[in-house]
Amino acid sequence: MRMALFEPFDIRKWFVLGFTAFLAGLNDGSLVGHYSFPYGRGNARFSRFPNIEHIPEIAMDWLRVHPIWLLAILAAIFLFIAMVLVLTWLSSRGTFMFLDNVVCNRALVVAPWYQFRILGNSLFLWRLGFVLACALLVLSFLVLTFLTILPLLRGRFVPYDLLNFVGVVCLWLLVMLIAGYVSLFTTSFVVPLMYKYRLKVLAAWQRFLPLLTRHLAYFLLYGLFLLLLALGVGIAIVLAGCLTCCVGFVLLVLPYIGSIILLPITFTYRAFSLEFLAQWGPENSLFPDAEPPRGGSPSHP
Repeated sequence: MRMALFEPFDIRKWFVLGFTAFLAGLNDGSLVGHYSFPYGRGNARFSRFPNIEHIPEIAMDWLRVHPIWLLAILAAIFLFIAMVLVLTWLSSRGTFMFLDNVVCNRALVVAPWYQFRILGNSLFLWRLGFVLACALLVLSFLVLTFLTILPLLRGRFVPYDLLNFVGVVCLWLLVMLIAGYVSLFTTSFVVPLMYKYRLKVLAAWQRFLPLLTRHLAYFLLYGLFLLLLALGVGIAIVLAGCLTCCVGFVLLVLPYIGSIILLPITFTYRAFSLEFLAQWGPENSLFPDAEPPRGGSPSHP
């Protein structure tokens, strides 16, 4: 990162690399709302849900009475899905553009945009299928969670229901953990293998899985290390924003400008995953100078 971004410092290179990092990160934003149920004090909280199991029927009746709101909700859902699809498609293409610039230590936009069209589309379809699978799991768990907390909402909570609730929470955590690691491994290791060998995503996963099973503990620790690193980076960003009287926060939330400011961090993350993958053999190395010389044995630092 130091050699690529600061030796020498080229502001044009920063803007171009920042743009590809911005495209690659379009799929990383979280559009999650926070919801809460209004309730009163004491036992009054249960009186607000006398017919909690009939909420779907009540909602459908209300929508039939208010068709304008139904059309507005459907239009909002359609626009949201369209926006997510466009951002995911751009991010999938941008992921390979940014990776190519990091590997080759250059700043290009047009050439890698067309060069990695097939790989970007393959990653987009994978992400789309992965999101749909996760959405089905989330819906299933929402129904299961609703059925589990129904006795609580109706004021008839017993210890057996508490065990069911704990079990559902554990399942939620397990599914979130697995989905997080699948997403992390796809971006950190499967995408580099797609790039190196010009493989589509399923073929790259088939190449990565034997490596994952042989060194599973190390890859799991890789995810934990990135989590701790993200916490440290988050604390540093908060401190920097406070020291600049919140000016830093304003700059970071600006599209593209924030990507340029955080370019050393995103560049380091991208390069670190490549170095981690390269330690398992020269066939997994992407940097040109990491390739072993012809006729000689690979050297290990």
